[in-house]
Amino acid sequence: SPELIERIKTVIEKMGVSITRLTQYAKDTGLDTADINGVADLTRKIIAIAEGKEDVALTEEMVHIATAIIEQKYPKLVTEMISKIDRFKIYNQTLELYRDNPNYQLPNGKPDIRKIKKEAVDQLIAEVIVNKNENTDQYPELREEENISFAKKIWQAVLDYIKGMYRESDIS
Repeated sequence: SPELIERIKTVIEKMGVSITRLTQYAKDTGLDTADINGVADLTRKIIAIAEGKEDVALTEEMVHIATAIIEQKYPKLVTEMISKIDRFKIYNQTLELYRDNPNYQLPNGKPDIRKIKKEAVDQLIAEVIVNKNENTDQYPELREEENISFAKKIWQAVLDYIKGMYRESDIS
């Protein structure tokens, strides 16, 4: 919804990240942006979104930045998330989608399973944010209380970290 997009933009701004057009980002970096809706670049503190794709990409790209920041401070939390993601259908979908993508492969050409699992975790968090666990037709495992609790725990960790950033910088 437009309201959710505006809230996500506010969170992104509070994180110190800027939003730019994917076409501009591609010009600046030389990245081939064919077949992608968005890019989260933690190093540049930029989220680049394809025109007209905010509704499908902005939340997930914000989650990529948030979990990358969390991983720097609390690597055990991200490792726990990654270790449990294979119980969700979204992991198999992500594996199938990214296994042949050179950006998700090891130097020997094999899939980078950790990176793919991290992608699946971020997609699951985005799903929880956008659909509030209501998309149980696409992800029936979100009907199970244990999995709902896990997904909510992941999202709560992201929220707690962001709230902690506000406390540290004296922002209400």
